[in-house]
Amino acid sequence: MPNNYRIFFKKLNDSDLNAFSLPVNPENIKESTDSDNEEYNVLSIGPVMQPRKPKLRIVSFSSYFPGQADSLTLDPEAYRSPGYYINFFKSAMQNKEIITYIPSRRYETGEAYALELGSGFDAMVTSFAYEEKGGETGDFYYDLELTEYKNFSPLKMTLTGASGEQGENGNGA
Repeated sequence: MPNNYRIFFKKLNDSDLNAFSLPVNPENIKESTDSDNEEYNVLSIGPVMQPRKPKLRIVSFSSYFPGQADSLTLDPEAYRSPGYYINFFKSAMQNKEIITYIPSRRYETGEAYALELGSGFDAMVTSFAYEEKGGETGDFYYDLELTEYKNFSPLKMTLTGASGEQGENGNGA
């Protein structure tokens, strides 16, 4: 039976060909967004809520990186060692790199589906922890938290005007 759900990652400016999927899907994926509303106390009315824009989305999940390719891995031909994934997430966090989180969802028929609000987004690794457990040689268990990244760099603008415009005194200077 084919896997109908996969989670892909890539560095922000990398080609889609460099995207990789997690070897084992997490059991649960939690996505949350808080509001940034403010509550005020107005005389003679009492508490009121001032609506604000939502905060950034946060996705968190836990799973493991298997030490060997086996029947539990989703795609044995694309198997990578646990060190590959650990280094990817650790370096993304340490180097403040933006990554792209791309969940791929399909029905049993193979038809793709997506959430109405969109599913993947650019993110930063805000928490990454991993551990080994006794008796499970080579397997690494991890907890990962991603926070949505929104580019806030100023845009460059080019002003165009008619060439030969004259200055204030009318002489072109």
